[in-house]
Amino acid sequence: MDLDFLNDFTKRMKSIGSYGLLFKNSIQKGTWKQYGIDTLYEQTNLIFSVLLYIMEQSLKDESCTIDDIGNFIDTINMKWFKKQISYDQCKELGDFIVNVILCDDGKAMYFQGFDYEKGQYQEIHISFIANKIIYINEDVRRTSYYLTEDGYNLMLSTLEIESNMKLTIHEMIFKLHME
Repeated sequence: MDLDFLNDFTKRMKSIGSYGLLFKNSIQKGTWKQYGIDTLYEQTNLIFSVLLYIMEQSLKDESCTIDDIGNFIDTINMKWFKKQISYDQCKELGDFIVNVILCDDGKAMYFQGFDYEKGQYQEIHISFIANKIIYINEDVRRTSYYLTEDGYNLMLSTLEIESNMKLTIHEMIFKLHME
């Protein structure tokens, strides 16, 4: 049997691993309940909303501090989610999403993807966001967050790549079927 379709499997697993790590870092965390967020779909929607906000700030090359993220969460909460949480709790929630969910408490994140060419599992490093020190008013230091290449790949794969491709998914499937 020709198994060439398994070539580059680890690249596919990097994409899948991104979602897997996000869900692993999020699911079953009791912290969510403190903010009235009880379901996986609420968690997922908020995580991706924050990632999209960080992406927008990154693209504009603007600061994206925990204060900024907290303000963003407060804005979308007041307008749409209507959770009974204060502005300070929105900042705490932003810190939780950034540091626990997206950064795994500061630990390097790896996903085990099978490499069919080598016949073994391979550690795939995944990092969604990074940070840098910025100065506000020249004397106040803050940490600003921005998307990494993995973060951009994850976010762009959720909409922009498909929307901007000349081929539709159906055309791509047809093309692959013809090969």
